[in-house]
Amino acid sequence: MIPIISETDYTALNEVLVQQKDKERNFLKGLLQKFKRVKEKEMPEKTVRLNSIVEIWHSLLKKIIKIRIVLPYKANLKERQISVFAPISLALIGHKENDMIEMVIPGLKKQMKIIRVINQ
Repeated sequence: MIPIISETDYTALNEVLVQQKDKERNFLKGLLQKFKRVKEKEMPEKTVRLNSIVEIWHSLLKKIIKIRIVLPYKANLKERQISVFAPISLALIGHKENDMIEMVIPGLKKQMKIIRVINQ
């Protein structure tokens, strides 16, 4: 499945990329190129995107966690606001409720199931 991203979110993320260091910018730009861009009105309602509140079943923690995906300057771990460029956010963006996602972080393989997506 190719994850999707709205044109609005794509534009916002590209504006943030300009502020990143060259190596990070190139890596993140490459990731963004893998998304299928769609118009805002074509974006399915229960799709994870920028500013989504997402409840996921986390296989390593063995519980449901709730996070909000935000731009980097709004990230705040205490408030569970996670940067869109964090590995977990990048894995979730473009997927929908009930999707299972497998994520590999060096030495760890974890699965997540998207339980609920709230877009306001």
